[in-house]
Amino acid sequence: MSEQNITSLKQHALRYAVIIFVVMFLAAFLHYLYFSSHLLELEKEESLKNARATADSLENVIHFYQKLNDRMAQQHEIFDLIQFGEHKDIHLWAKKMQRIVPDIIGIAVFDKSFDLKGNRSDFRLGKSCVIDFKRQMKGELHAAPPVHIKTKGLEHFDIYSPVSFEGEFYGMLFSSFSLKIFETFLAAQKTDNRAYRIISGEGIVIAETKGFAGDRPADFSIKIENTDWKMEMNTLQPSQNFLISSLLFSNSLAFLLVVSILYISMHRLYRVIHREFDLLAKIVSAIKAGKKHQPDNAEAFLLETQGVVRYFKHIASELSLYHEQLEQDSKTDALTGLYNRRVLYMYLEEMLDLADQDNLVYLAIIDIDFFKQTNDEYGHDTGDAVLQRFSTALKESLGEGAVCARVGGDEFIVLLPVHSKSDVEKWYQAISQRMQQEIIELNQSKGIAIEFGLSVGSTLLNQQDDSAGVLKRADEALYFVKQNGRNHIHIV
Repeated sequence: MSEQNITSLKQHALRYAVIIFVVMFLAAFLHYLYFSSHLLELEKEESLKNARATADSLENVIHFYQKLNDRMAQQHEIFDLIQFGEHKDIHLWAKKMQRIVPDIIGIAVFDKSFDLKGNRSDFRLGKSCVIDFKRQMKGELHAAPPVHIKTKGLEHFDIYSPVSFEGEFYGMLFSSFSLKIFETFLAAQKTDNRAYRIISGEGIVIAETKGFAGDRPADFSIKIENTDWKMEMNTLQPSQNFLISSLLFSNSLAFLLVVSILYISMHRLYRVIHREFDLLAKIVSAIKAGKKHQPDNAEAFLLETQGVVRYFKHIASELSLYHEQLEQDSKTDALTGLYNRRVLYMYLEEMLDLADQDNLVYLAIIDIDFFKQTNDEYGHDTGDAVLQRFSTALKESLGEGAVCARVGGDEFIVLLPVHSKSDVEKWYQAISQRMQQEIIELNQSKGIAIEFGLSVGSTLLNQQDDSAGVLKRADEALYFVKQNGRNHIHIV
């Protein structure tokens, strides 16, 4: 839409004001005084309606971030981190979330005892945030949501969501979102004759627009539903519309004509405003539905609503990118890029179906010998380098149709469709030789002396097998290798 087609509410009001002013030009001043008090009351009602509409929109913004946190809490990755994740894994996950989730400052997970999984500083959590969270869980604090403004530049509010799986509670997802969200929101709502302020239940000023007099009582104070916050609004000056409306009533001789003109004018203005709010409703519905693209006609007609529309479209775009990244990250291991345990089990079921059709498929559990000793002696950076080199070599060693995944610290599982048992042994020899060369290069580059070996337990997938039985046989084969010198493969 071109700039020349966009008009403001003031311009619409001015057009209708000129028409009404011509009709009411000869009205008596006494009639104006008579009707002024009544018109001021109408203005107050209109301002109250506007304040309630703004408060409802603010509730929707808070609800949006609560739903966003609830959705993140239902991701399988969160469940895996609480159950099996080490502090390093959780820290890496938190850093990733801080990059891709819009407006987030800090994010962390707590176990079912409400103890933080990891170090508070790693997740950008203030001490007061953790204290308030535990008080909230004990029922000692009822701030909803809690607000913290102690650290300049990191002012935020906190949102909690339970993490559960198959009806069982495992912990809580804790997220802190920037209070700048509400500064942007109020900036989009502000007009020349109204100022807004948002206050928490503890009296903290969350955001306010310029022109809000701190020592002046608020004209309107609206409680935000499902929170202990409230929104205050002050009317800074009488609007031009009310002055024009008062002149309408001052001409009693043309009362019926004036009423008709006023009705038609206000009805047309209502249609313009209603079209803008209908557009916002469509954008919000598209966000809730997870649609990547907004409606084709998602453009504002009024200058006052352009900022709000752009803000919501920006949120929709950011969420689309976040969901795509989240979908990818939920399938892979952050350090190695290999599939994680959940995806492996999906492929294992497919391979069991292939085995039922007389195809040869082997499952191999790989354990890097003495990996903990490498970590302890040379540090986790060196250990991570070993895992990354091994993961690259493992992927390159596999043929078409094979699947590999990291399922533990130094434990990997491979699904190998082959023509014969000897293909499995050849694969083991190839990956072992490749890794010996990789370790030589790593030792030379770091000036260290890592000793490397691969213990592998493998088993053939038989007809009528289930995943638990296959994994148990392969694990027993791996145990046999470890009890008999390590650094070789045993196939059952």
